[in-house]
Amino acid sequence: MPAREFLLVDPATLHLPGSRRHGADPEMLGRQVARHGTSVAGMPPLEVKRGSDGELIIYDGVTRASRVAKYIPGTLVPVEATGPRGVGGKHAVGRREDMTDQERTRADLLAALDELTRCRPDWRLGQTLANLAMTARRLDAGGVWDLEDAEALTAARELLAQAATESCPA
Repeated sequence: MPAREFLLVDPATLHLPGSRRHGADPEMLGRQVARHGTSVAGMPPLEVKRGSDGELIIYDGVTRASRVAKYIPGTLVPVEATGPRGVGGKHAVGRREDMTDQERTRADLLAALDELTRCRPDWRLGQTLANLAMTARRLDAGGVWDLEDAEALTAARELLAQAATESCPA
């Protein structure tokens, strides 16, 4: 039985197995984002194998690794490494340069929302979304519904700039 090694790694540096070279299943990723957001609390270690040249290849946890790499870049996650695995993939999980513009905008928006909730802890989530819509000049009843991610990001940055002038603790 190969030796097990427990490490903390940035999931963006991990490699995808050949069977998952296109990354996480979008539906599974969406469910994980909805359920866990930007939290890694309680996340079980990813199972990885060492490739012949030492790279870490995901054996179990592609969706978890993709969520963390895309939505909370730079966050280290626990992995359980065994090795070696004969044939490795060469596609990295969540390099920002591999993200689409929409994925980058969404990741930036989620980070801005996280910062905004620290600056405005008294705002409930619904209030925060309504404030984003109003700041983006979406004043009609469907303003939140029709708000595009890029508009919401611009509005979030505007609200953060306002909060900075009021000595935001974040």
